[in-house]
Amino acid sequence: SEMFSPGILADWAAIDVDDNAVSFHDFPVRLALKTGQPVLGKINGLKYRGGPTRWIETDAYPLFLPGGKQPHGVMSIGRDVTKTVTAINALNSTQRRTEIILAKSGNRFRIVDWYGNVIEAVPPMLRRGVFDLIKRNEGEGLAQPSNLGSSQGRIIEVFERIREQYLATETHEVFVSPPIRDDWWCEFSMTNHLDDPAVGGIVINYRDVTQ
Repeated sequence: SEMFSPGILADWAAIDVDDNAVSFHDFPVRLALKTGQPVLGKINGLKYRGGPTRWIETDAYPLFLPGGKQPHGVMSIGRDVTKTVTAINALNSTQRRTEIILAKSGNRFRIVDWYGNVIEAVPPMLRRGVFDLIKRNEGEGLAQPSNLGSSQGRIIEVFERIREQYLATETHEVFVSPPIRDDWWCEFSMTNHLDDPAVGGIVINYRDVTQ
């Protein structure tokens, strides 16, 4: 309770993982005391007089007297998770930077699983067009690429060959006649990263080489 007294709080600022300001009235200890329910795994950042942020993961358990309906106290356990949160934020920033660079460069990629279902795509919202693989129900076999016209069979052939060997890679050019735009030439490469825990899929890069 001393930590949350007005005099001490004047030197502190709190934020959540999205960098939004958090009132100390919404901290786990206060919430557990107010609601009578445990608050587990709550992560908040604390800054003392504008200094560096320390990230604390807190569990708060309300304590009751025999027969009491309202908690008379709270047991709180805090863990310093600054290194973990900093590493995650750095990873997210790197991923977002990579997505922006790829989008600006005109390159596109998909990461697909063994069956051809899309796991990730850049640009994130561009999920129609070349290598937009139709998700099928489990047990129905390989998903089929859409909008590939006469090149569909060749794409599937390459995909089935690539997925059999870790780190196998191939690059090809195909002529595409999708209904959503004019005919064009596409250069694509597939690389098997299924066994890489950081990727967990087959990476398909492609770009328009019509000109």
